[in-house]
Amino acid sequence: MDIRYFQEFIELSNRLNFRDAAKKLCMSQSTLSKHISAMEREYGVKLFRRDRHEVALTEAGVTLLGQALGIWGMYEESLAAASSMREAASLNVCGLLGSPNENATTLQLIGRLRNQTPSISLHVVRCISNVPTALAALLRQNEADCVLAFGLSNSIATWEDADLFSVNPIWRAPLYLVVSSASALAAKTTYTAEDLIGGNFIHLAGPLFTPTWNQIQMLLEQRGIPHTVKPIATSSVYDYSNLELGNCLMLMPAGERPALENNPNYAIIPPADPSLAIQAEEMHLAQNTGPSIETFIKTLREVYGSRE
Repeated sequence: MDIRYFQEFIELSNRLNFRDAAKKLCMSQSTLSKHISAMEREYGVKLFRRDRHEVALTEAGVTLLGQALGIWGMYEESLAAASSMREAASLNVCGLLGSPNENATTLQLIGRLRNQTPSISLHVVRCISNVPTALAALLRQNEADCVLAFGLSNSIATWEDADLFSVNPIWRAPLYLVVSSASALAAKTTYTAEDLIGGNFIHLAGPLFTPTWNQIQMLLEQRGIPHTVKPIATSSVYDYSNLELGNCLMLMPAGERPALENNPNYAIIPPADPSLAIQAEEMHLAQNTGPSIETFIKTLREVYGSRE
């Protein structure tokens, strides 16, 4: 029997609702039900009374709950102890740092940590999505220690377990305006919010791009900039380098700008207003905060702060 069944048993005991407990545990109701049934077979007793109207602990379930709380508490303490021992060895990171567009920054970050704090070894974990919920799942499953992405605090504000995470601002990424070299805007040295009014914006859709676009869309809405959107599905971070922009506009964070700088088909225009930017943030499990993560955050701010 998997020790995590105790966590699931405790959660269901607290909520007495399979749907709510499964949602909290990020699993399906059927999976949770199978695990509880496995526990009941293991102990040879019924732990819950279940019917269409309610779920209730049996007497045996009440007895086991006290034991389960102690077992799960000891397990979490052992994880925390192991995490503190791992502090001196390595940090697994993902999100923007796993993007090809950020390779140079990641290498700079690794080099600075190696020179200034040799005890910290940084490892980049490959992730197929920058959606905040997907990144949070990697943290919960101990597959990553830290993640870096845009607008994390906006997302976790709606989560029931938001208090489990620590989110730290790292860098406000200026939004560069990308237009066709034939566009009337191409001659501008900087752009303003007024230049964006009424634009038809390319929205790169996909697990790597949609979370970033959501932050850009929020900024446009907050600034009261009327616009339309042209969604384009992408499968690679380089797909946008071959886009036919026509009369469309594209906004991209500064970190992605180098991929287009030598393309004669595009003009890349910086913002005149520094508030035309989105926030890159680091997130980790609050219980894992320690010297290594604090040093990592400090170094992140140094490296990203020197980019502009």
